Amino acid sequence: MKKIIFLLILSVLLSCSNKSISSSNNQGYEGRWIWEKNNNNQDFSLTIKKENNIYYGSHCGIFLKGNRIDCSENNETSFKFIDTKGNEIITDFISFYSRAKGKIKLKLKKDKLIWEIIQPPKDNYYCPLKATLIKKYK
Repeated sequence: MKKIIFLLILSVLLSCSNKSISSSNNQGYEGRWIWEKNNNNQDFSLTIKKENNIYYGSHCGIFLKGNRIDCSENNETSFKFIDTKGNEIITDFISFYSRAKGKIKLKLKKDKLIWEIIQPPKDNYYCPLKATLIKKYK
């Protein structure tokens, strides 16, 4: 009888831990992220995909009512980084507007992603210096 109770408790604990593992995977970098301050004058978003242990991302910034666009025309990658299992990374990015390189910090904070340019590109770019993005679910 003690073995049966032990096995029941063990199976409940294992099923709970599997649920928490799968839900934490949904909170990762991968997905489509939308800037909280999007409006008619400005729009910014990120799309991040994971292949093996590498994340590939592209940004799209539309500013000045659409007069300045910093987006990929051919599904190009503007940044990439290795999966570190952490909630903060620093990596290079390329502006699609000028092709100049800068450096960004991405930080997962609960259900949000913080984008911060820590070294601006040396030429024109149209991305916010700092933005809080929310994940867009289908």
